[in-house]
Amino acid sequence: MPKTILTHLDDKYRVTIPRELREAIGLKRGSSLLLSLDESRRVVFLTPIENPQNLYSMRIVLKDRPGALAEAAKRLADFGVDIFLSESRTLSRGSLAEWSLLIDLSGLKISQKEFVKGISHPPVLEVYLEPLRWEEF
Repeated sequence: MPKTILTHLDDKYRVTIPRELREAIGLKRGSSLLLSLDESRRVVFLTPIENPQNLYSMRIVLKDRPGALAEAAKRLADFGVDIFLSESRTLSRGSLAEWSLLIDLSGLKISQKEFVKGISHPPVLEVYLEPLRWEEF
């Protein structure tokens, strides 16, 4: 069972992560954290990130057919892309689908331009790639 510790928000809406949990996942002052919200379950996930400059948001438009997503995933794996989060949906049944991802490009051995070109052939129709934006408060 996961370790559970109750904490609270301070007057500036900040959360203190108890020492026991910080030590368990290796957090130190200045550590970068990825916060992910699952709105339907009202849950926030916190993931330590070692190289935040390598995190990108990616959107792939592909043909909606059996195996298309698996083919696209195999291409990402072949380029050494690490997928943190992903969500796919059909845009037009039997025609178009969309795959939204949060990826780590630390393992990429070629330029981003070559990477996008390398994955941009059927069933992949369009690729959008941008660095993950930081929220500073």
